Amino acid sequence: MNIFVWIVGLAVFGWLIFALGTGFVIYNSVYAKDLAWILSPQLLKKERVSAFSSHTKDDRIMNALTLAKERWLASLKNNEFEKVSIRTTGGLKLYAYIKEANTVTENANIVVLVHGLQDSSAGLAYLHEEYASRGWTTVTIDQRAHGESEGCVRTMGVREARDLSAWVDYIRIRFPDRDILLHGVSMGAATIAQYIARYGGRLAHVRGVVLDSCFESQAEVLYLLLKSVFRFRFLAGSAVFGASVTSFARSGVSFGQMNVLKACKKNAIPSLVFHGQKDRLVPLATVRRLHDFFNRKGFEVVTIPFAPHIGPYFYAKDMYLGKIEGFFASALKMEVTI
Repeated sequence: MNIFVWIVGLAVFGWLIFALGTGFVIYNSVYAKDLAWILSPQLLKKERVSAFSSHTKDDRIMNALTLAKERWLASLKNNEFEKVSIRTTGGLKLYAYIKEANTVTENANIVVLVHGLQDSSAGLAYLHEEYASRGWTTVTIDQRAHGESEGCVRTMGVREARDLSAWVDYIRIRFPDRDILLHGVSMGAATIAQYIARYGGRLAHVRGVVLDSCFESQAEVLYLLLKSVFRFRFLAGSAVFGASVTSFARSGVSFGQMNVLKACKKNAIPSLVFHGQKDRLVPLATVRRLHDFFNRKGFEVVTIPFAPHIGPYFYAKDMYLGKIEGFFASALKMEVTI
């Protein structure tokens, strides 16, 4: 009996060492800015061919995105943006870039663009250009631990929702009586979903949100990713557990809190959701669950054929932009009730 207990105890101890050790490495390589270097070469090689980065090898996406980034950087160099900053309640300094529309009217609309994981404001240069060309004022933010903004850890929308609230407050003070649209891609969409759930009662000027390639559960996304790295599901699940423990230890936020569907249950803001049919990182079932729950007026899901993660705009540009224009026009006519 004692030998059996010892064997079970050693097995559990070994599993904990594997789960916590692997989770520590994965978390700090993906969700932390200060320890990203610790990812082993073997895991890094596998990650580069996984669903996590498959869309970065799509020329249809990357060629247009890279050119837009180059134009963005040239505009920054020429001081065509106003760089502004705010302080969070935790003391972090966050940055954003404002570009007033060329033909500003008193009631010109404002779009807040929120980028995804391991990206920056420059990554949404293509959306900034589209909105600016249509007479919008754009506010493109660097989320915490991204771009120029301070911070070391990323919480996939949980802490970032508080930051977004501070940006919306800044915009409401600086541009009173303007209607605001929030547009996020991937993690940026999750940030917006968490924000509207938490601060819904203060959204008088936020008339609609656009969620592009939004995940439901970060635990599910990471599990699907790690299944392509490890041979056994048990090992993938163990690594997700370890990463969640590390996340809670470093940021106070576990993966269980990084769940958009739970947040969206409180969403009464008109919402337009885009998702790629070939999104390997965030399964199409995610957006189907959102659609089933939000089968109501003011919520629309658009699935783009053949598009990978973050690909809806690049695979159906005219439909994408046309849907947004029609959606926002309708949203302005709706009364938001929280």
